[in-house]
Amino acid sequence: GTSSLIAHRHSSVFHAGIIGSGLRNEPTVPEISEHQIAVNTQSLVAMLRSCCLVESTQESLDAVISLALLLVELVSPDVMYNGLPWPEEEFCK
Repeated sequence: GTSSLIAHRHSSVFHAGIIGSGLRNEPTVPEISEHQIAVNTQSLVAMLRSCCLVESTQESLDAVISLALLLVELVSPDVMYNGLPWPEEEFCK
């Protein structure tokens, strides 16, 4: 196989564990309760509603942009550029 072609130096040895302790344990992800999910959903809907009810156009626009940036940061992978809330329309085509 290809393993015989790779020089076994310190820079090319791959290790999936902690030396002397074996393989790493899978990180545990804490479960989110149904109540917390419901509270988070209600908070998001309340935020969207309040953005739509603001009388001042500029304040509403600022709130919507802040919410969009937060959603992009939370939803998209870290490797994506998150400087803009949404990609340009031409980029989507």
